[in-house]
Amino acid sequence: MKMKYIILAGSVALGSSLMSTTSAIACSCSGAIAATRAAVNTQGGRTQDELRTLQDLVEEQTEDMNENHDDMKDHLDIRVADLIEALKGQARENANYQQMQVEAAQRIEDASQVNATQRLRDEFRAKAESGVNDPNPFSCMILDMFGNGGGGAPNPDNTGSAVVSEVVSFVDGETPEVQSGGVRMASVVSNDKDELENFKGSPNASTDWSLMLKEPTVDMDDPQTRKLAGVLVRNTINTSPERSVPEAEKATPLGLGKIAKMEETRARYKAAMESIAMQLNMRTAVMDGDAVETYRDMATDSAYNREIPEKLSELQQIDIMTVWNYAPKGERAENLTDNAKMSEKAWLFELHRIMSINARINYLNLELASRDAVVNAAILATLNDDD
Repeated sequence: MKMKYIILAGSVALGSSLMSTTSAIACSCSGAIAATRAAVNTQGGRTQDELRTLQDLVEEQTEDMNENHDDMKDHLDIRVADLIEALKGQARENANYQQMQVEAAQRIEDASQVNATQRLRDEFRAKAESGVNDPNPFSCMILDMFGNGGGGAPNPDNTGSAVVSEVVSFVDGETPEVQSGGVRMASVVSNDKDELENFKGSPNASTDWSLMLKEPTVDMDDPQTRKLAGVLVRNTINTSPERSVPEAEKATPLGLGKIAKMEETRARYKAAMESIAMQLNMRTAVMDGDAVETYRDMATDSAYNREIPEKLSELQQIDIMTVWNYAPKGERAENLTDNAKMSEKAWLFELHRIMSINARINYLNLELASRDAVVNAAILATLNDDD
């Protein structure tokens, strides 16, 4: 029990001690809490101040950032505008540069073309001045020597064909002298013989064909020469032709027989007369004026030894050029024998000229051969004629 009281006393003491301790602790805790609360309040006020300060700072920085953003935006807008303007300027500069390149290339091309054109002009001028492109005057002369370009055409009434045509009426028996016949017809032949005696030194000129054939040019404009040509043709073909059949006899058998026989004879006569006409035409003067002087110069530069009249025939033109080519003399002979003075083109001109002359001669031979063929046929028919 005592123990119980001791324990109880101890418990009470312990409880009192605990209560005092608890009270002390409670008192101590209350002070601490108060202090803490005061500290917290102080710290909270400080924190609120700091928060306000921080908020103000944030707001200030936000405002600064907004201002910086606006400035940056304005700056960027300016930079972008500057960049765009710079790009535009660069594009313009590039375009101008390209245009300058194009213009420079065009100038170079134009200058090149101008230079090329000028060079061609210089080359052609040099060739023209050197005479390389000059046409050969003698080749040109060959082309027109047989036409009006040779200096004139013969009088159509004074050609070999005209002379032969006048003789045809006599040979056909249609002239008054032949119609009369007998002495009157024979007197025509005799009178012509006496009139032409000693013409050009020939004692019997009316039968002397050398007066027509000896010289390459025959002056048919001379009345005596023209008359001689007609007399020679008449005396060669027929001096005593039959008169033409009168109208009253054409209906009779005898008259019809005469007509048939006369047609046969006339056809053969005219075949022979056509050959003679061509010979006379070749010798008829067709060229006069300055062109004749060119042929005189050619004759001087060659061994040509025939007389050159005021007018030249086709045959004499060929005659002079032929001698001028195969028998040159003087400067022409020196040039032809000196290869240094004869270029390839010069030799081609020479060959062309000779070939042109040969071509013309061959054509004249063809004309004569065709007429001779008809004459030969007439001769053959005459030889085989039973009449």
